[in-house]
Amino acid sequence: MFKSFKRAQKLLKKMLSQKRKSLIGFSLVGLASVLFGSLGYFGLEIMKSGLVVEEMLFWRFSISTILLLPFMLLEKFKPISLKTFSLIVFCVAVYSFGAWIYFLAVVEIGTGLSMVLFFIFPVIVCLLNWSVKGEKSSYTTFISLFFVFIGIFLLASIHVYTVSSFGIICALTSGIGYGAYIFCSESLEISTTQATFWVCIGSSLFFLILISSGNSPQILPRMPTDWVNAIILSILCTLLPIFLLLRAMHYISTTHLSILSVIEPIATLLIGHYVLRELITGQQWIGIWIILISVVLLKLELLLKETPQIG
Repeated sequence: MFKSFKRAQKLLKKMLSQKRKSLIGFSLVGLASVLFGSLGYFGLEIMKSGLVVEEMLFWRFSISTILLLPFMLLEKFKPISLKTFSLIVFCVAVYSFGAWIYFLAVVEIGTGLSMVLFFIFPVIVCLLNWSVKGEKSSYTTFISLFFVFIGIFLLASIHVYTVSSFGIICALTSGIGYGAYIFCSESLEISTTQATFWVCIGSSLFFLILISSGNSPQILPRMPTDWVNAIILSILCTLLPIFLLLRAMHYISTTHLSILSVIEPIATLLIGHYVLRELITGQQWIGIWIILISVVLLKLELLLKETPQIG
Protein backbone atom coordinates (compact mmCIF):
# COMPACT_ATOMS: atom_id res chain seq x y z
CA MET A 1 0.00 0.00 0.00
CA PHE A 2 2.87 2.34 0.87
CA LYS A 3 4.48 1.61 -2.53
CA SER A 4 1.19 2.39 -4.30
CA PHE A 5 0.96 5.69 -2.42
CA LYS A 6 4.53 6.65 -3.37
CA ARG A 7 3.88 5.70 -6.99
CA ALA A 8 0.69 7.76 -7.10
CA GLN A 9 2.54 10.69 -5.54
CA LYS A 10 5.30 10.43 -8.15
CA LEU A 11 2.78 10.27 -11.00
CA LEU A 12 0.94 13.28 -9.58
CA LYS A 13 4.17 15.32 -9.49
CA LYS A 14 4.93 14.30 -13.07
CA MET A 15 1.43 15.26 -14.20
CA LEU A 16 1.63 18.67 -12.50
CA SER A 17 5.05 19.29 -14.04
CA GLN A 18 3.77 18.44 -17.54
CA LYS A 19 0.67 20.59 -17.10
CA ARG A 20 2.82 23.45 -15.86
CA LYS A 21 4.99 23.23 -18.98
CA SER A 22 1.89 23.15 -21.18
CA LEU A 23 0.42 26.19 -19.42
CA ILE A 24 3.71 28.11 -19.78
CA GLY A 25 3.93 27.22 -23.48
CA PHE A 26 0.32 28.25 -24.16
CA SER A 27 0.82 31.52 -22.26
CA LEU A 28 4.03 32.39 -24.14
CA VAL A 29 2.43 31.75 -27.55
CA GLY A 30 -0.70 33.68 -26.57
CA LEU A 31 1.29 36.72 -25.43
CA ALA A 32 3.54 36.58 -28.50
CA SER A 33 0.50 36.44 -30.79
CA VAL A 34 -1.11 39.45 -29.10
CA LEU A 35 2.11 41.44 -29.49
CA PHE A 36 2.47 40.40 -33.15
CA GLY A 37 -1.14 41.49 -33.61
CA SER A 38 -0.17 45.12 -32.95
CA LEU A 39 2.45 45.04 -35.75
CA GLY A 40 0.05 46.40 -38.37
CA TYR A 41 -1.03 49.36 -36.25
CA PHE A 42 2.46 50.62 -35.36
CA GLY A 43 3.84 49.77 -38.80
CA LEU A 44 1.16 51.85 -40.53
CA GLU A 45 1.72 54.70 -38.09
CA ILE A 46 5.40 54.85 -39.10
CA MET A 47 4.60 54.60 -42.82
CA LYS A 48 2.30 57.63 -42.53
CA SER A 49 5.49 59.73 -42.27
CA GLY A 50 6.44 58.71 -45.82
CA LEU A 51 8.49 55.55 -45.26
CA VAL A 52 7.96 52.66 -47.66
CA VAL A 53 7.54 49.05 -46.53
CA GLU A 54 11.23 48.16 -46.88
CA GLU A 55 12.30 51.19 -44.83
CA MET A 56 9.76 50.52 -42.09
CA LEU A 57 10.91 46.91 -41.82
CA PHE A 58 14.56 47.98 -41.84
CA TRP A 59 14.06 50.21 -38.79
CA ARG A 60 11.92 47.58 -37.13
CA PHE A 61 14.76 45.03 -37.17
CA SER A 62 17.68 47.48 -36.86
CA ILE A 63 16.45 49.04 -33.63
CA SER A 64 15.68 45.53 -32.33
CA THR A 65 19.28 44.51 -33.05
CA ILE A 66 20.69 47.54 -31.22
CA LEU A 67 18.45 46.97 -28.19
CA LEU A 68 19.37 43.28 -28.03
CA LEU A 69 23.13 43.81 -28.41
CA PRO A 70 23.86 44.44 -24.66
CA PHE A 71 22.14 41.16 -23.75
CA MET A 72 24.20 39.36 -26.36
CA LEU A 73 27.43 40.71 -24.87
CA LEU A 74 26.46 39.26 -21.49
CA GLU A 75 26.07 35.76 -22.93
CA LYS A 76 28.83 33.18 -23.10
CA PHE A 77 29.51 32.29 -26.72
CA LYS A 78 30.24 28.71 -27.66
CA PRO A 79 31.49 27.46 -31.02
CA ILE A 80 28.57 26.47 -33.23
CA SER A 81 28.49 23.57 -35.62
CA LEU A 82 28.19 23.91 -39.39
CA LYS A 83 24.67 22.45 -39.14
CA THR A 84 23.61 25.11 -36.63
CA PHE A 85 25.18 27.89 -38.72
CA SER A 86 23.33 26.65 -41.81
CA LEU A 87 20.04 26.57 -39.89
CA ILE A 88 20.62 30.13 -38.64
CA VAL A 89 21.21 31.37 -42.20
CA PHE A 90 18.13 29.51 -43.44
CA CYS A 91 15.90 30.81 -40.62
CA VAL A 92 17.04 34.40 -41.20
CA ALA A 93 16.49 34.09 -44.95
CA VAL A 94 12.96 32.67 -44.82
CA TYR A 95 11.87 34.99 -41.99
CA SER A 96 13.06 38.25 -43.58
CA PHE A 97 11.98 37.28 -47.10
CA GLY A 98 8.59 36.12 -45.81
CA ALA A 99 8.02 39.38 -43.92
CA TRP A 100 8.73 41.33 -47.09
CA ILE A 101 6.60 39.38 -49.55
CA TYR A 102 3.68 39.26 -47.12
CA PHE A 103 3.45 43.05 -47.35
CA LEU A 104 3.74 42.79 -51.14
CA ALA A 105 0.79 40.40 -51.07
CA VAL A 106 -1.23 42.83 -48.95
CA VAL A 107 -0.68 45.55 -51.57
CA GLU A 108 -1.80 43.23 -54.39
CA ILE A 109 -4.76 41.32 -52.92
CA GLY A 110 -5.57 43.04 -49.62
CA THR A 111 -5.12 42.04 -45.99
CA GLY A 112 -8.08 39.65 -45.91
CA LEU A 113 -7.05 37.18 -48.59
CA SER A 114 -3.38 37.57 -47.64
CA MET A 115 -4.20 36.55 -44.07
CA VAL A 116 -6.14 33.47 -45.19
CA LEU A 117 -3.35 32.28 -47.49
CA PHE A 118 -0.57 33.08 -44.98
CA PHE A 119 -2.15 30.86 -42.35
CA ILE A 120 -1.29 27.82 -44.40
CA PHE A 121 1.83 27.73 -42.21
CA PRO A 122 0.34 25.47 -39.47
CA VAL A 123 -0.24 22.84 -42.17
CA ILE A 124 3.35 23.25 -43.37
CA VAL A 125 4.62 22.71 -39.81
CA CYS A 126 2.48 19.57 -39.45
CA LEU A 127 3.70 18.20 -42.79
CA LEU A 128 7.37 18.87 -41.96
CA ASN A 129 7.03 17.25 -38.53
CA TRP A 130 5.41 14.22 -40.17
CA SER A 131 7.76 13.84 -43.15
CA VAL A 132 11.05 14.76 -41.44
CA LYS A 133 10.58 13.75 -37.81
CA GLY A 134 7.95 11.08 -38.24
CA GLU A 135 5.65 12.88 -35.80
CA LYS A 136 2.04 11.79 -36.11
CA SER A 137 -0.75 14.31 -35.62
CA SER A 138 -3.93 13.31 -33.81
CA TYR A 139 -7.47 13.65 -35.09
CA THR A 140 -7.92 16.51 -32.61
CA THR A 141 -5.06 18.40 -34.26
CA PHE A 142 -6.62 18.02 -37.72
CA ILE A 143 -10.02 19.10 -36.40
CA SER A 144 -8.37 22.15 -34.81
CA LEU A 145 -6.70 23.00 -38.13
CA PHE A 146 -10.04 22.70 -39.89
CA PHE A 147 -11.65 25.12 -37.42
CA VAL A 148 -8.68 27.46 -37.79
CA PHE A 149 -9.16 27.78 -41.57
CA ILE A 150 -12.88 28.42 -41.19
CA GLY A 151 -12.27 30.98 -38.45
CA ILE A 152 -9.53 32.81 -40.37
CA PHE A 153 -11.72 32.94 -43.48
CA LEU A 154 -14.55 34.49 -41.47
CA LEU A 155 -12.18 36.96 -39.80
CA ALA A 156 -10.92 38.12 -43.19
CA SER A 157 -14.45 39.14 -44.27
CA ILE A 158 -13.60 38.65 -47.93
CA HIS A 159 -16.35 39.99 -50.15
CA VAL A 160 -14.78 41.56 -53.22
CA TYR A 161 -11.12 41.38 -54.13
CA THR A 162 -9.00 41.56 -57.24
CA VAL A 163 -7.48 38.21 -58.11
CA SER A 164 -3.75 38.63 -58.63
CA SER A 165 -1.59 35.60 -59.28
CA PHE A 166 1.45 37.46 -58.02
CA GLY A 167 -0.28 38.43 -54.76
CA ILE A 168 -1.57 34.89 -54.17
CA ILE A 169 1.87 33.39 -54.78
CA CYS A 170 3.46 35.94 -52.42
CA ALA A 171 1.00 35.21 -49.61
CA LEU A 172 1.32 31.44 -49.98
CA THR A 173 5.11 31.63 -50.19
CA SER A 174 5.18 33.79 -47.08
CA GLY A 175 3.12 31.22 -45.17
CA ILE A 176 5.27 28.34 -46.40
CA GLY A 177 8.44 30.22 -45.43
CA TYR A 178 7.13 31.03 -41.96
CA GLY A 179 6.16 27.39 -41.43
CA ALA A 180 9.69 26.33 -42.40
CA TYR A 181 11.10 28.95 -40.01
CA ILE A 182 9.02 27.63 -37.09
CA PHE A 183 10.02 24.04 -37.87
CA CYS A 184 13.76 24.72 -38.21
CA SER A 185 13.96 27.07 -35.20
CA GLU A 186 13.27 24.15 -32.88
CA SER A 187 16.55 22.53 -33.97
CA LEU A 188 18.75 25.56 -33.29
CA GLU A 189 21.41 24.63 -30.75
CA ILE A 190 21.82 28.17 -29.42
CA SER A 191 20.12 30.22 -26.72
CA THR A 192 16.82 31.98 -27.29
CA THR A 193 18.55 35.37 -27.01
CA GLN A 194 21.10 34.46 -29.69
CA ALA A 195 18.44 33.05 -32.02
CA THR A 196 16.40 36.26 -31.69
CA PHE A 197 19.50 38.39 -32.30
CA TRP A 198 20.46 36.58 -35.50
CA VAL A 199 16.95 36.88 -36.90
CA CYS A 200 16.90 40.63 -36.18
CA ILE A 201 20.37 41.50 -37.49
CA GLY A 202 19.97 39.25 -40.53
CA SER A 203 16.60 40.81 -41.38
CA SER A 204 17.95 44.35 -40.96
CA LEU A 205 20.78 43.56 -43.40
CA PHE A 206 18.28 42.05 -45.84
CA PHE A 207 16.15 45.20 -45.89
CA LEU A 208 19.20 47.45 -46.01
CA ILE A 209 20.20 45.69 -49.24
CA LEU A 210 16.68 46.17 -50.62
CA ILE A 211 16.74 49.89 -49.75
CA SER A 212 20.21 50.36 -51.26
CA SER A 213 19.19 48.68 -54.51
CA GLY A 214 16.09 50.88 -54.94
CA ASN A 215 15.24 54.56 -55.06
CA SER A 216 13.89 55.17 -51.58
CA PRO A 217 12.49 58.71 -51.20
CA GLN A 218 13.14 58.76 -47.46
CA ILE A 219 15.28 56.69 -45.10
CA LEU A 220 14.92 58.29 -41.65
CA PRO A 221 11.65 58.83 -39.76
CA ARG A 222 10.97 62.57 -39.58
CA MET A 223 9.01 63.28 -36.41
CA PRO A 224 9.88 62.34 -32.78
CA THR A 225 6.59 60.42 -32.61
CA ASP A 226 7.75 58.32 -35.58
CA TRP A 227 10.88 57.33 -33.65
CA VAL A 228 8.76 56.46 -30.62
CA ASN A 229 6.53 54.27 -32.78
CA ALA A 230 9.62 52.66 -34.34
CA ILE A 231 11.00 51.79 -30.89
CA ILE A 232 7.64 50.40 -29.77
CA LEU A 233 7.43 48.41 -33.01
CA SER A 234 10.90 47.00 -32.38
CA ILE A 235 10.30 46.03 -28.75
CA LEU A 236 6.65 45.02 -28.56
CA CYS A 237 6.12 43.70 -32.11
CA THR A 238 9.53 42.20 -32.86
CA LEU A 239 11.92 41.45 -30.01
CA LEU A 240 9.45 40.17 -27.43
CA PRO A 241 7.20 38.04 -29.70
CA ILE A 242 10.15 36.41 -31.52
CA PHE A 243 11.81 35.66 -28.16
CA LEU A 244 8.56 34.35 -26.63
CA LEU A 245 7.82 32.03 -29.57
CA LEU A 246 11.33 30.61 -29.53
CA ARG A 247 11.05 30.11 -25.77
CA ALA A 248 7.66 28.43 -26.12
CA MET A 249 9.30 25.69 -28.19
CA HIS A 250 10.88 24.43 -24.95
CA TYR A 251 7.42 23.65 -23.58
CA ILE A 252 5.10 22.66 -26.44
CA SER A 253 5.47 21.15 -29.91
CA THR A 254 5.85 23.31 -33.01
CA THR A 255 2.59 21.85 -34.33
CA HIS A 256 0.62 23.12 -31.35
CA LEU A 257 2.59 26.37 -31.37
CA SER A 258 1.72 27.09 -34.99
CA ILE A 259 -2.00 26.43 -34.47
CA LEU A 260 -2.07 28.58 -31.32
CA SER A 261 -0.50 31.43 -33.31
CA VAL A 262 -3.91 32.06 -34.91
CA ILE A 263 -4.63 34.18 -31.86
CA GLU A 264 -2.64 36.85 -33.75
CA PRO A 265 -5.37 37.87 -36.25
CA ILE A 266 -7.86 37.95 -33.37
CA ALA A 267 -5.56 40.37 -31.53
CA THR A 268 -5.19 42.46 -34.71
CA LEU A 269 -8.96 42.65 -35.08
CA LEU A 270 -9.57 43.57 -31.43
CA ILE A 271 -6.83 46.22 -31.46
CA GLY A 272 -8.41 47.75 -34.56
CA HIS A 273 -11.80 47.68 -32.83
CA TYR A 274 -10.83 49.17 -29.47
CA VAL A 275 -7.95 51.44 -30.55
CA LEU A 276 -8.94 52.51 -34.07
CA ARG A 277 -12.71 52.19 -33.51
CA GLU A 278 -13.04 49.78 -36.44
CA LEU A 279 -16.27 47.79 -36.69
CA ILE A 280 -16.24 44.03 -36.04
CA THR A 281 -18.99 42.33 -38.02
CA GLY A 282 -21.13 39.44 -36.81
CA GLN A 283 -19.29 37.16 -39.24
CA GLN A 284 -15.97 38.13 -37.67
CA TRP A 285 -17.25 37.50 -34.14
CA ILE A 286 -18.25 34.01 -35.25
CA GLY A 287 -14.75 33.53 -36.67
CA ILE A 288 -13.22 34.62 -33.34
CA TRP A 289 -15.26 32.06 -31.40
CA ILE A 290 -14.47 29.28 -33.89
CA ILE A 291 -10.73 29.94 -33.52
CA LEU A 292 -11.06 29.98 -29.73
CA ILE A 293 -12.81 26.59 -29.95
CA SER A 294 -9.82 25.20 -31.87
CA VAL A 295 -7.50 26.47 -29.11
CA VAL A 296 -9.67 24.84 -26.42
CA LEU A 297 -9.60 21.54 -28.35
CA LEU A 298 -5.79 21.60 -28.40
CA LYS A 299 -5.66 22.33 -24.68
CA LEU A 300 -8.03 19.46 -23.92
CA GLU A 301 -5.92 17.13 -26.03
CA LEU A 302 -2.78 18.06 -24.11
CA LEU A 303 -4.54 17.64 -20.77
CA LEU A 304 -5.63 14.13 -21.75
CA LYS A 305 -2.14 13.22 -22.94
CA GLU A 306 -0.53 14.61 -19.79
CA THR A 307 -2.77 12.68 -17.38
CA PRO A 308 -0.84 9.54 -16.44
CA GLN A 309 -2.67 6.29 -15.82
CA ILE A 310 -2.32 4.68 -12.40
CA GLY A 311 -2.30 0.93 -12.29
